[in-house]
Amino acid sequence: MTLALYSIPIKPRRSFHCCVRTSAIRPSRVAVVVPFKDDRAGLRITLASLARMKPRPRLVRIVDDGSRRPLEFREAGRAAGRNLALEVLRMPANRGAACARNRGLDGLTGWIYLTDCACDHPPDHFERLERARRAVGPGVVAVAGPVRGLAGHRISRYMTEQGNLNPPMLNGNPQGVVTANVIVHGRAVRETGGFDERFPSAGGEDIDFGLRLTQFGQVIWAGDCAVSHAFANDLKDFDRRFFRYGRGLAILAEKWGADLTPYRFRSLSPDLQDLAERQYERMLEGYTSRPASRRPRRP
Repeated sequence: MTLALYSIPIKPRRSFHCCVRTSAIRPSRVAVVVPFKDDRAGLRITLASLARMKPRPRLVRIVDDGSRRPLEFREAGRAAGRNLALEVLRMPANRGAACARNRGLDGLTGWIYLTDCACDHPPDHFERLERARRAVGPGVVAVAGPVRGLAGHRISRYMTEQGNLNPPMLNGNPQGVVTANVIVHGRAVRETGGFDERFPSAGGEDIDFGLRLTQFGQVIWAGDCAVSHAFANDLKDFDRRFFRYGRGLAILAEKWGADLTPYRFRSLSPDLQDLAERQYERMLEGYTSRPASRRPRRP
């Protein structure tokens, strides 16, 4: 499955007065931002795949979001095999993915690729993203692609089937983005104000960011631009992920004035239905764990 199996009841208005026009994605001029927190094995997968790209990106900026053992530049350099232009930025404490990505985006211009630890990229990934952009034109401010499981275990199969790291889709178009696999233009990032740092962890902040991107140009879907993600074969990790997603949905719902209460999921494979039930339960726990408060203003 290449598409997310869900949509969200939010339709942001387009801001035609400040529509962003963009130029071609030149792979050798792309900057990459990767948030990092303690996942050294995942970082090695991501950096190794970026180092295999031809041509390689001009810069890979890693933002250490308060790891228990801070990431050293030499350690990142060994993982990249000296084939990447690297920067390692350190947050003074754990501030969450939204804050880490904003720190990574600071000062960057042109096309910026956002991805995560444990994502494996094909060598021609940026060229494929450019082909998708070129087919639509200069009104494109972001190109999003699918994320599939890298391994063959049950959790990986389920995440691929459900498209859980793919953006919500409406009429074949992304309603937002998921930052495991999306390229965005720096000018559009500035127009949105970046990620909303009131989202405390990874979950909901990227969909919110993508919803605001659609106000300044087209966010398009490139179904043949997939990356693979090494999901942990660990039910505790699965539970934490979907609790976090549920909590993020609650913040997103409050901010946009929408009802995003999780619904029961159905697996296409009977042997994975227990994971669908588990996803629903953990997301509902997260969604209901955050007390209602005054709706925040949109950035």
